[in-house]
Amino acid sequence: MSRWQLDRLEIFERDEWICQNCGKPINLGIPQVAHRISKGNVKFYGKAIIHHPLNLVSVCCNEPCNSAFNIDKRPEEVRELIKRIEEDLK
Repeated sequence: MSRWQLDRLEIFERDEWICQNCGKPINLGIPQVAHRISKGNVKFYGKAIIHHPLNLVSVCCNEPCNSAFNIDKRPEEVRELIKRIEEDLK
């Protein structure tokens, strides 16, 4: 099992296999992890920020639930989250 798969399992367990948007149980066949700061920003912020557990939430397979957590267009929230992640990485 890859490190990414293990990290995802830890996120699902942390969130008790419940979609953090709609509250429904997550289907074991298609679990998803949403990035609050999107993966498209990995070149700008780096993998350590983008794939950090504080930037990830468990969601069901519904697109609205996955999109609900994206904060890319809310710069103050992005700055606050990056600050929390950087503190955690120290």
